[in-house]
Amino acid sequence: MLMGGVKIAVVMAITAGLTVFGATTSSAEHSQRTKSEVQISEVRGGPNVAGCKYRFMTWWGLRGCSACPVKKCVRVKQWRQGHKEVFAIGSNHKVYRAREGARRWTSMGGWAKRYIVAYYWRNYPTVEVIGKDNRRWCSSWTGSRWQRWHLCAGA
Repeated sequence: MLMGGVKIAVVMAITAGLTVFGATTSSAEHSQRTKSEVQISEVRGGPNVAGCKYRFMTWWGLRGCSACPVKKCVRVKQWRQGHKEVFAIGSNHKVYRAREGARRWTSMGGWAKRYIVAYYWRNYPTVEVIGKDNRRWCSSWTGSRWQRWHLCAGA
């Protein structure tokens, strides 16, 4: 599926009964990757899973599903160190991450309504979401772990 010339990248996973979902890459992110780096595909057909509107698979085979709209729930990010990581808003509204090649999702906790983006803030890898209160919430990598969720600077 194409959106403004950019292939939609979506991610889903089912881990321990937990449903997680996928989304898109921006034009800038897409231009920094080869085609194989953004191959996340929608899976059609198969049995209907309760509450699952979408089913997806990453380019390395991690699967899942969610009722969350595709364009707002997942980001694929290639960090400066070269590794790729997928961030997703799960059907339970928690935020999840999976480094390329991972066999399951890791919860980052929090509660996200919509919109997820990954970027560098003051040289720290950062994930930003819109929370239940419609404010911007962030978590940044400290070098050894992801911070607790906090209001983003300027929020």
